Amino acid sequence: YLRPEFEKAGLWNDEFLSARKSWFCEMLALLRPRAKTLLEFPKQARMFIVDELEFDPAAVQKFLKDPAVREQLGTLADRLEAAPDFTLQTADAVTRKLAEELAIKPGTLMGAARVALTGASVSPGLFEVMTVLGRDRTLARLRRWQTEAVTI
Repeated sequence: YLRPEFEKAGLWNDEFLSARKSWFCEMLALLRPRAKTLLEFPKQARMFIVDELEFDPAAVQKFLKDPAVREQLGTLADRLEAAPDFTLQTADAVTRKLAEELAIKPGTLMGAARVALTGASVSPGLFEVMTVLGRDRTLARLRRWQTEAVTI
């Protein structure tokens, strides 16, 4: 019932029914509480499926304008990469510990990470997003902002 909507949005991959079925179902379960209609699933799922995100300019200005914050995202990526595993609990603990070390509110780091990972200031839970994206994609998206100038 969702396939036609994903096809219309140009997001369908036949692997969602085979090799990536488990991942696809995990992503849908994460989106289900936020989606009011079937039409909303592809729009919300885009951040998990494509590599090139569309960024909300207001969110970028609010959370990623400061070069120090962008550097902190690189540090967060390094810490997540060094963690022995990549679970929701580990991502949560690593992020909060880094915020404490940096003497900043966890929400400051989490808000910046959310925008870097999803393109928006509102999304499903940050650590759930990280685990559905996976370690490699999470690290790449966080590191992108370490050197990229805010031009959006």
